[in-house]
Formats: sequence, structure tokens, C-alpha cells
Amino acid sequence: MKKQIITNILAAAMAVSEPLLAAPDGELADRYFSKNNPILTSQEKTAIAIAKRWEEGASIGMNPVSGPNGAIHFLYGAQQPSIVCAVLQVCDVALQAGELVNSIHLGDTARWTVEPAITGTGPAETQHLIIKPMDVGLETSLVVTTNRRTYHFKLRSHRTEYMPQVAFTYPEDALAKWDAIRISERHEREQNTIPQTGEYLGNLNFDYDLDGDAAWMPVRVFGFRQK
Repeated sequence: MKKQIITNILAAAMAVSEPLLAAPDGELADRYFSKNNPILTSQEKTAIAIAKRWEEGASIGMNPVSGPNGAIHFLYGAQQPSIVCAVLQVCDVALQAGELVNSIHLGDTARWTVEPAITGTGPAETQHLIIKPMDVGLETSLVVTTNRRTYHFKLRSHRTEYMPQVAFTYPEDALAKWDAIRISERHEREQNTIPQTGEYLGNLNFDYDLDGDAAWMPVRVFGFRQK
């Protein structure tokens, strides 16, 4: 008798859990949350439209590009990156070298996990987000704050397709490289400018030969390059 009761309880539990696991996120939300959505104002609709354009990257049509070792590189700040993960696989999201995670906020903590990983040491230390879904067809959001910036991700789960490695290209890195080039060029010009005359050596032409046996001979002859 007890065995039959336990069997009936297990059967009832499976009957309830199976449709819940198979149901899409939208249907689950309908079952557990109120359907009474608020009526949005014009201002709220405009703001949501802006957020959706940013999520999709529609404002500039920015697509990810291929990086080293097959990593998928998103331009930080251009859009909300959509990370596709697969069950039984992991997605590795690498942050900027030297960047430290302050907090992680995951929309669906029951069916997604985000674990830390680290490569390198010292200034070259890179923190990683190891993301794993527990089921197929899931969709949620992830916010990660660091000592440098805030990341907003959209997470989606697929049966087989996934992004093994994800990283970012940062606009400020490119600006820093241009600044370094300008500083280097300015320093080189200062080092190669004659202080007394203000003439830049790069503008002078030393392609002259000296000939003769006069008692007095110039040490060097030069002229200005023709522009």
C-alpha cells in the first residue's frame, strides 16, 4: 500500500514537472505572474523603443567580428551583446585585462549559472565569466559591474549552437593608441629640431658631396627639401 502511494506521488510530480520543463519562458511567466500589465505612457514607450534599438544594435548596425583564437569580439557600448549558449557546453566571456568584477546580477538564477575563472597574473590577469544554461530555449539578462564599466548581456540557450569564446573591443583602447602615436611623433620631432634655428632635421637635405683641396672646407653641407 505504501509503495503504491509513493508511486502515485511520483507520477503526479512528474506529470506536473514535465509540462513546466517543456513550456517556453513566456508560458511559464503566464502561469506564475499576473497578466495585468500596466498601460505605458508615451514617454515610457519612447524610452523602451530606445532600449530595444540599443539591444539590437539597430542604431549603427554593428556586428561582432572575429578575434584571436576564434574569439567573437563585440564593440563595447555599441549594443547589448546577445550570447548564445548550449546545454552541456560552456560559454567563456573574457573581460579586459586588469578588470575586476564587483558584482553579477542574473535574471534567471534557477536555470543559468555564471562562474568565475582567471587567466594570467598581475596587470595581465584576465577575469572570465563561465556561463552555462540548464535547458534549451531559455532567455534571460545578465548585468556585470566591474571596477571600470558595466556590462549588459542578453543570454539565450540553444540545443547545439553556442559561442565558445566571447571578448570585447574597447573604443578607449584605440584612442589610447592614437594618443601614444601622437606623443611619440611630438617627442621625435622635438629631439630632431635644432634649438638655435628651429629647423627640423627631417626637412633638411644632406645629399651633397664635398670636393676640393682648399685650406678651409665646410664640415657639412645641407639644404631644405623641396615640398
